[in-house]
Amino acid sequence: MKAQLVEKALTGYTWHYYSSEANAFSLFSKESSVDQSEKAVQGGGSKVTWLFSPETLGSFAIIFNLYRE
Repeated sequence: MKAQLVEKALTGYTWHYYSSEANAFSLFSKESSVDQSEKAVQGGGSKVTWLFSPETLGSFAIIFNLYRE
């Protein structure tokens, strides 16, 4: 499963996730990318992409929350 969200880490707010079912998935990778185009805004957000790998059969939800640590 792939999830992609925008965050502004400079503000201290970052995305955190948890699952509705224990041990339902594992994190395969997490990547952040910043817009490098001419239209990019200084201090703008970055795009964060998570790739998850299922560990069990069935359905589950991945819940994301945006907050400061």
